Amino acid sequence: MEVGDPRELAEMRSGAVLESDPQGIETRPRPKIHPRIEKRRTEVERFRSHTRRRAIWVFLAFVIGIAGVLGVLESPLFAVENVSVVGAVHTTRSQILRASGLGAKPALAFINIARMETKLDALAWVRSASITRRWPSGVVVNIVERTPVAQAQISSRTWVVMDRYGRVLAMYRRDPGLITIRGAYRVGPPGSTVGRNARAALQVATEVPTSLAGRIVAVEVGAGGSVQLLLSGSTTAILGHGTDVRSKLASLQAVLAALGTRHAAVGVMTIDVSIPSAPTVSGS
Repeated sequence: MEVGDPRELAEMRSGAVLESDPQGIETRPRPKIHPRIEKRRTEVERFRSHTRRRAIWVFLAFVIGIAGVLGVLESPLFAVENVSVVGAVHTTRSQILRASGLGAKPALAFINIARMETKLDALAWVRSASITRRWPSGVVVNIVERTPVAQAQISSRTWVVMDRYGRVLAMYRRDPGLITIRGAYRVGPPGSTVGRNARAALQVATEVPTSLAGRIVAVEVGAGGSVQLLLSGSTTAILGHGTDVRSKLASLQAVLAALGTRHAAVGVMTIDVSIPSAPTVSGS
């Protein structure tokens, strides 16, 4: 388009501005923006910029607030200061504090209760443990301990006691006075568990009624898991494998009651109650 072209003059009068590329080729005219529209666009951009800045400041204030709260919770003000232990008899307070980590006075808000309970459950006497927070700086530790049911003599002056599940609870330098189990099994340190054979004998020891316990010298278990009772008066009661234990013990009691005091004069005697409904007695 040449200068002075009528079309160019008409477009210049209408307010349109011609645009061209670097090669001089004409493009579509860029319309002139009305001042009111330009003002509105500026206001919108200013509002958006203000909103973004405000969102950033709100986020920073939130982060700073959370950091402040965490800092307060981790401060000595909310550290564990008071630990109440309930239910522990054989487990000492120092063992509980050391195993759980509560002795280090951690921040109450961030203690891992599940992990602490698992570590407490590993203590020899502990059957189960539960921990409860008591704000602002207290913890209650509830301990349920295991019940000893039998003992084993592992040397001339050393005994261990076990619960019904074969957990070794403690070692003693004197006879604890429980039912003694003997046989082919290994005993580890407190907190360990004896083998399956010993657990068969422990099941029997658990079910022995009080009226019979005083007559039992020992519960013996063989390599195959067969159990027999050594009774006072040179009497042996064969129970077989650790099934239907209550019925077998009831059958044994009935046989002993029927014999009365006569079995003491018989000498060595064997009572077989491995089939509780058909007990047999033999002796010399």
